[in-house]
Amino acid sequence: MDNSSSLEAAEEFRREGNQHFGAKRYFNAIRSYTKSLENFVTLNALSNRAQAYINVKQYELALIDANKALELDPNSVKALFRRARALANIGLFDVARTDINRLLVLDPKNVDAKKLKDQIDGKKNIDVIRIRSGNKCESTRSKMPLKKIEDIKIVRATSSNGSINEFDNTLTKNSAKSFLPEPATNSFKFVMDFRLLKENPGNFAKYFLSIDLNDYNKVIGEIIETDMISTLIKGLKEVIDSHSSDQIINCLMALASVSRFEIAAVFLDTRDKEELRQLLPLDGKNQEQVRLVYKMYDL
Repeated sequence: MDNSSSLEAAEEFRREGNQHFGAKRYFNAIRSYTKSLENFVTLNALSNRAQAYINVKQYELALIDANKALELDPNSVKALFRRARALANIGLFDVARTDINRLLVLDPKNVDAKKLKDQIDGKKNIDVIRIRSGNKCESTRSKMPLKKIEDIKIVRATSSNGSINEFDNTLTKNSAKSFLPEPATNSFKFVMDFRLLKENPGNFAKYFLSIDLNDYNKVIGEIIETDMISTLIKGLKEVIDSHSSDQIINCLMALASVSRFEIAAVFLDTRDKEELRQLLPLDGKNQEQVRLVYKMYDL
């Protein structure tokens, strides 16, 4: 199919999606917008699908679509507003405010933007890890981590001649250099281990590589964050000589398949992506797999 035919088909499916949307058949609208985008990627289809995702409370998917729409047109008022709404519903109020402020520069009289600004002004970002844990089992996840942290603090306080904070700092710096924790088998342990190792990206990468690929979604699928991916990329560059390219590629591909990866990867900056390109050059080994990694990480 040539470009003109693809564009015509894309527009036809987009109009079909608009009809479904107008009738509040939002899932049907999403399906039609998806078919439109499969034929030809357009700003309107991305922005419209973002709004449909918002209407069915799939805010993370809305964020991804709005972000892609803004890559096509950074000044799209609709895409900015929809990204801000998605961010606000996820609980990332600081970033949402940035989008709203930018939108109001472009369109100072936008009533919806002013209303959303009033709604989120003064709100603080949620504790993302705590909320995600609570989504699975709120009654247990909200209590057990607090009990464990309290127990750890008591042991540290009785094991140190200094303050808890001083002991924490010493433990973090020295432990991260001297040993690697056992591979995590649950999300809580992974978060604790990341806090211990994040100042030493090389050791964090070794630790990450020690986790069974089949356990990635169970261990990190619900709690993966942008800074974890960024630290991993930095660490993999440090340990590339002691690990095979196959192992690193398999790790990155498995990571990209976990449930929350797309939203975390959205916020990787240009430096992270450049380091990943240096880690896996296109003219190196396993070119087909490397190209797939490039696609997964939007390089």
